Amino acid sequence: MEEEYLRWYDKDPVIREFMRALERLDQDSVALLAQDFIQTMMEDERINTDGALKNLIENAPPGYNRWYDKNYDLHSCLEVLKSLEPEHQKIVVEKFREAMYQLITNLYMSEEQND
Repeated sequence: MEEEYLRWYDKDPVIREFMRALERLDQDSVALLAQDFIQTMMEDERINTDGALKNLIENAPPGYNRWYDKNYDLHSCLEVLKSLEPEHQKIVVEKFREAMYQLITNLYMSEEQND
């Protein structure tokens, strides 16, 4: 049986659902989340930031064709996420997902107050 091609984030259902939610956000929200996520990763003692940055530079794709490549910050943090061990990915995604839900809640509450 031929193996179906999976993107790196399709291999885990939690990460796959997170990426789908992230893809549906507007670009301003994505930019805010990416910046927050980069800060979170810098504070995470289990992420070797020098190694992550070196990995980004060494593995830069020849073209930026994926949906998340359009935002450099998002591209960078997802490439770092991709380089982590699967169990660590889940921990980091959970932090990122919490930040996403908080942002969405704040935006929703702000819109309600403006009505």
